[in-house]
Amino acid sequence: MNGMAQEWLARALEDLKTVEKLLGDEGLANVAAFHSQQCIEKCFKGVIEASGQPVPRVHDLIRLAGIVAEILTIPVDEDTLIELSTVYLGCRYPAATGFLPSGKPDNEAVERFYRTASQIYKSVAE
Repeated sequence: MNGMAQEWLARALEDLKTVEKLLGDEGLANVAAFHSQQCIEKCFKGVIEASGQPVPRVHDLIRLAGIVAEILTIPVDEDTLIELSTVYLGCRYPAATGFLPSGKPDNEAVERFYRTASQIYKSVAE
């Protein structure tokens, strides 16, 4: 993996560690969900960078996963990626503060997001 791809993974690990510290704090569930999304986005962009392709300036995890699928096989749950893309967009604007269509993420959702981010990070880092 080239230097820039390694940087993407280093930043992804920072996001993953942030989620670990926030797990269980219901009041910061939306922040933890956001960092889960960021971890996955940076993992995907690291794979794309390592392949020599231009890294798109998008945050849509489904779109990024589609690009990555042409490079590397990583098992992903599309429904979780869709949810996390929604959380990302919600966190960017104060009115929504990271809500899912069903409302603010709870600890159970954050645990699921964390597991997904962790699995993707491990797959990419290997």
